[in-house]
Amino acid sequence: MAETSLLAYCRPMTQQVFSDPGALASVCRRHRIHKLSLFGSTLKGTARPDSDVDLLVEFEPDARPTLLTLARIESELAPLLNGRKADVRTARELSRYFRDEVVRTAEVQYEARRLGSPATLAAALDHDGA
Repeated sequence: MAETSLLAYCRPMTQQVFSDPGALASVCRRHRIHKLSLFGSTLKGTARPDSDVDLLVEFEPDARPTLLTLARIESELAPLLNGRKADVRTARELSRYFRDEVVRTAEVQYEARRLGSPATLAAALDHDGA
């Protein structure tokens, strides 16, 4: 049976909104976030100085986040957003009228991938660095 490794990484972003990608990865790992993506006015380039930053989160399958968990995540992400407020949502919380579009167009800022073998891990690192 192949050994399973966990690779957490921050993808190159069109919108550089987080001041410290390493700290972002740490917050995501601590709260068992599988994927964190940017959507809304910040992604579209229409944000005002007082706009919050809309973030879509997908948790690990066995994670059981609560409303308090989401509030903690928002609090921990604010310093990484240069003081802007984070508005963290799951796809399930979004309106059915625009959920599919948000999920389809959101820009991934962090994603944890499970990789089978050390060779697969090395190949993923080589591919991501290209």
